[in-house]
Amino acid sequence: IQRIQSYVDKSIEKMVSLYDYKETIFNDIESRLCSKNDDSEVCCKLKDIALHKWQDEAYEVWKANNYKGIFKVATGCGKTVFALSCLQKVIEEGYNVKVVIIVPNIALLNQWEKELKDTFHVDARKIGRVGDGKNELRPFTIYINCSAQKYLKNHLNYGSAVESIGENDSNPYYFVIADECHNYGSENNLEMLNYFNEINQDKDVKVKFFSIGLSATPERTNPMETRQLEKILGNIIYEYDLIRAIDEKIIATPIINDIDIDFTFEEMKDYRKKKKTFDDSKENLKEVIDRLHKNYEEEYLVHLAYDIIQNKKYKKIIDYVKSKQKEYREVYKQKTVWVNEFNDWYNENADDDMEIAWNARNLTIAHQAKKDIVYGMEVRMKEFSDNMDAFKEHRVIIFAERIADAKTKLYNKLINKYGDKAVAFYNSEDKRSVKEEAINNFKSGIANILVSVKALDEGVDVPKADMAFVFQGEQDERQQIQRLGRII
Repeated sequence: IQRIQSYVDKSIEKMVSLYDYKETIFNDIESRLCSKNDDSEVCCKLKDIALHKWQDEAYEVWKANNYKGIFKVATGCGKTVFALSCLQKVIEEGYNVKVVIIVPNIALLNQWEKELKDTFHVDARKIGRVGDGKNELRPFTIYINCSAQKYLKNHLNYGSAVESIGENDSNPYYFVIADECHNYGSENNLEMLNYFNEINQDKDVKVKFFSIGLSATPERTNPMETRQLEKILGNIIYEYDLIRAIDEKIIATPIINDIDIDFTFEEMKDYRKKKKTFDDSKENLKEVIDRLHKNYEEEYLVHLAYDIIQNKKYKKIIDYVKSKQKEYREVYKQKTVWVNEFNDWYNENADDDMEIAWNARNLTIAHQAKKDIVYGMEVRMKEFSDNMDAFKEHRVIIFAERIADAKTKLYNKLINKYGDKAVAFYNSEDKRSVKEEAINNFKSGIANILVSVKALDEGVDVPKADMAFVFQGEQDERQQIQRLGRII
């Protein structure tokens, strides 16, 4: 008996270390203990909120589509309230649910947690966070998508131990909200979302899980990825655009001023050189994919390259080739020599997967180098300086693409002009406490200028802002729409 007990103990210990159940179990026990000692009831209702006409229309379309679908709705029109109203109606219809909310970044995780507490009146102890150093499983669980890729499958397997929301004792369904869902078309994210399709496979049920995708721009750059996303979350079943939103006075009418800028002579020379490298890299990847008879759409080749380097299999190959490159660089100090030696090794050892991975990596590097020339144009700083006086009378968000530029060129210059309290700086690399202080200072009015590097491009509500200055930006239509949405 002692030997058996020892074996069982070791087996359980190994399970816990392998599958990260320990923290999940402790979190769940803590949640249950807290709820036993709490006499208050979780409301899970929208109180004193009148829904817009589009929100009622969209719910009926969603219900008719078997509770699945993606909603293409202009920023600022109430996508969050709409999703919560759908959840409330599903609970009122008698379904028992566990809520999973997937977001692309920490800022949106914080925002959804606040909305659940303040708008849907959920007890804070019922809300779990997965990401940003947290791994909490609760009736309402908010995942950052990269953490969902890591933990969601195990959490779903363990989900029977998590309390559900609803009045009946039937088996619960998952209610999935994919916020800014256009982010989830990559291979790793699609695999993660597809875990929900594996639930209730052995049961004859009409609904496997409830799903709502939210985005002002749900279409992926690559249409094939959009179709894959729609297979899991449902098709784009409802659209509510800027024109209708402005007409119905839900959002403000924007005034847009485009500022034309030009290269200097030296910048143009550098750009042409970088563009040549980019074009050659693009042709190299195209040649490899064509030779290997892989399916792709040429228009989205650069986008495909970024997807390839994020793929787990190809990422390992790239890391391996980079390590070999480093070896040759250390052994042969002269660049010409080590490059030739490395190329000889590569040509002798490259298989199909290595060719795809390495050429995709080279294309993304060349793409970034070309963009660096554009982002670093001297005239950008001149136009920024010429417009700085206008910022004093407004609540301004300044958008940039690179943290170093935003910090040294924009933030420091603004502090020198307006003082350190008037300006807040927000970027994804800062600690959570620093980011929260920056956004809170802006929201409260302590600061009237917020410098942001990509982290506020999507989803985050920034009330009372009435001007945006785009210092650096993509040509991508999605980013332009999302940034406009922070203001309107």
